[in-house]
Amino acid sequence: MVPNLFKAVSASDRFHKRHQMVLDLLEHPQTDTLTAPMHALVRAATVALGHCDYFRATVDALLERKCNGSIKYAQLLPDPPAIARTEQERVVLAFAEKLVKTPYKITAKDAQGFRDAGLDDKAYVDVFNTVALQCSLDRLANAIGVAADK
Repeated sequence: MVPNLFKAVSASDRFHKRHQMVLDLLEHPQTDTLTAPMHALVRAATVALGHCDYFRATVDALLERKCNGSIKYAQLLPDPPAIARTEQERVVLAFAEKLVKTPYKITAKDAQGFRDAGLDDKAYVDVFNTVALQCSLDRLANAIGVAADK
C-alpha cells in the first residue's frame, strides 16, 4: 500500500498541482447558488456511495466545518437523500446518488427537478462537477489501493 495518493499516482510536480487544484475545487461550491452545506453533503454522499475510505476523514472534517456537526458521514449510508432536511437538499442528494450509481439515466427531468426546488442550472452544474471530480478521485484511490493517511 502507498500511504499517500499524491505519491501513489505520480512523482511529477505538474501532476501534483493539477491534483491539488481538483481538491481545492472540491472543498467549496463553485457557484453562489449552491450552499456550502449542500456542497459538503454532495461530496460526502459521493464518497460514501463510492465506498472510498481514503476520503472519509476529509469529508468527515468537511461536514463538521460546513454543516456544524449536524450531519455525520455515517448517516449518509445507505440512502443519502433520506437525511435531507429541505426539499433542495433532497433534490441535490438524489441527483448526486443518481450520478454515482446510474449516470447513463440522467435526463432533462433531473435539471428540471433543480428548478422546481428553487435551484438554478448553476447549482445543477456544480453538483454534476463535484460528483464527477470526486468519483474520479475515489475510483483512482480504490483502484490503486491507497490507504487513508492517519
